[in-house]
Amino acid sequence: MSRRHRVVRHGGLICFPLAALPPGSLAITGCSHRILDLEAPLLPEKPGRPLRGFDIVGGVVIVRANALEGIDQQVFIEEVRRLYPGVKAIYVKEGTWGEHRVGRLRLLWGREVEYVEHREHGLRLWIPIHKAYYNPRLSTEHRLVAESVVPGERIIDMFAGIGGFSLHIASLADALVVANDINPYAVEAAIRNVEMNRKRLRGRIVVVMSDAAQLPVILRPGSWDRVIANLPHGSTMFRDVYERLLRRGGLLMLYLVAGEAGEALLRIREELGEGWMVAGWRRVLEYSPRRYIYRFNLIRL
Repeated sequence: MSRRHRVVRHGGLICFPLAALPPGSLAITGCSHRILDLEAPLLPEKPGRPLRGFDIVGGVVIVRANALEGIDQQVFIEEVRRLYPGVKAIYVKEGTWGEHRVGRLRLLWGREVEYVEHREHGLRLWIPIHKAYYNPRLSTEHRLVAESVVPGERIIDMFAGIGGFSLHIASLADALVVANDINPYAVEAAIRNVEMNRKRLRGRIVVVMSDAAQLPVILRPGSWDRVIANLPHGSTMFRDVYERLLRRGGLLMLYLVAGEAGEALLRIREELGEGWMVAGWRRVLEYSPRRYIYRFNLIRL
């Protein structure tokens, strides 16, 4: 039998592809048979290793460029389309660009897509994939944070993007959430997402577009119960902002990239100072080989 060709039907017969003609007669007991000279279609080539390093967002596949190393791109396309036949497009993420650090996407297959509608735990998310950051692998983290909120909390989602954390929180708790971002396209998406999910929200979301450093000027200082700082590469730069916004005993949920939790904790102590107590931490997801995104829960003393 050939392992490179498909089994086919021909004239009411089931035809099994042979790698080579057998010497002499072919002996098969229990059924009638004969050898035909047919053109058997090839099976699709399998990748040399399992597919990895990609996300599916609203029917669009986004694969990291380094995940395609050592894999034929056409083989990758065929395998993705076989596994996910409803896919509209496949993009390669080739790093980030601009002050808002959105993904630089190169179309690998399909048609150009400007935005998608994605779902997280029943919430509808409108995402302009070329203009605003979104990571579907944060879906579980969005929910875990939202489940920790109690009614009546006053929360600032300081780098809210399209509103993932804010929407999850407001869908579960009667809380006030200020969803801030400096990217106008992310802010537009957040406003749209609040409207799209209006009937599912128990709490209230106020969408703001501001430089995070200016929030203590816009919002009442010392009156906020929780700040979510999901800016893994720059979250420790806003010590003064956190201290001015949070009440004593308030919670800072700080995200940062590190190899080990101990490394992250050392950075927190060096850059935020002694005015914080670590109440817990979680390794959220893998960022790159042997580096991870961590979330530290810090109480303001």
